[in-house]
Amino acid sequence: MAGGCMSGMFGRRTDQVRLFAYPGQSNMTGRRLPLSWPAEIRASPQTDSANTFILLDAAALATTAPLNNVFRNPATAPDFTCVSFYKIFGFPDLGGLIIRKNPATMRILASRRYFGGGSVDMVTVLGDDAFHAKKTINLHSSLEDGTLPFHSIIALGTAIDTHEKLFGSMAQISSHTAALVRELYTGLTSLRHSNGLPVARIYNEQSAMYGDARTQGAAIALNIQRPDGSIIAPSAVETAANAAHIYLRSGSLCNPGGAAAYLEWSGAGLRQLYAEGLRCGAPSEIHAGKPVGLVRASLGTMSILADVEAFVTFLREQYVDCMADCGAVPEAMSYDSSTKLDFGDSEKHAPQAVDVENQAGWSLFRCCL
Repeated sequence: MAGGCMSGMFGRRTDQVRLFAYPGQSNMTGRRLPLSWPAEIRASPQTDSANTFILLDAAALATTAPLNNVFRNPATAPDFTCVSFYKIFGFPDLGGLIIRKNPATMRILASRRYFGGGSVDMVTVLGDDAFHAKKTINLHSSLEDGTLPFHSIIALGTAIDTHEKLFGSMAQISSHTAALVRELYTGLTSLRHSNGLPVARIYNEQSAMYGDARTQGAAIALNIQRPDGSIIAPSAVETAANAAHIYLRSGSLCNPGGAAAYLEWSGAGLRQLYAEGLRCGAPSEIHAGKPVGLVRASLGTMSILADVEAFVTFLREQYVDCMADCGAVPEAMSYDSSTKLDFGDSEKHAPQAVDVENQAGWSLFRCCL
């Protein structure tokens, strides 16, 4: 992190408690930010290290990357790291908070002003003697408000063991998905209209290198453009892909700031769209000639090269040199939801379950958990 950026972020030293939070991986573009930032922030002369805390949001990063290096050295580790186990395994629906134990983090966590059942040793609300005593036997007991999801906690061990048995180490998964996203990027950038204009308009920073797991995760944010440069509505691309049994996500991708920046929407422009009736979760369309959302293609542990090739082929057949009705679903690809399947042949007709955030489809009948 450049010194000027650090100075602008933290300014002069004060006794004020500060929290610097950043994502290890963008949930929109897949860009990965440096894991060296916690150490750089603590070493900066502009930082009061005793009162500055770093939170790493590793929810997206941990799905296809090992976190060993993050925690190997406590001196350079984030103070707080959050992960999502459901994003990694699909089940159970748990998250985790990993805390760097030192006097500063213990002090800041002990100063919280609220509590819930299970995190106190005594509570009284009678008369003038009202008080509560927080649990002090260990840190996690003082933070675990309410009844713990003990069934999910028990299942987590099985999820970890099964995941490793099926797919190997997170380092292997990282190499696998990095290779896949490099192939996807190569395939997308090879698609051109007859006039030379790219079919896919890809959004990311120049520092992100597809195939380099240090700077880029297994996701690509894009929009599809016609030969004249106009953008096809992201929701139309998602609908057509769904009909081809390719599962994407479209919209602002729970990242309104990033979407506005890449799509060049001002705050005033978004306020105007809101006044006209646009709401979060609505189909992502074109307004004033510009898209209000993007398409994200994500690859995961179970993705294979054939998935990449199928998506690139779909885009080539559907959108190269297409001007009118590019977003329409071809009749041959239309899906009749009333179709009845004979589940006697489970291998042939196995329904597909999809984690639209980070995973490809897999057969429910082959699920091992």
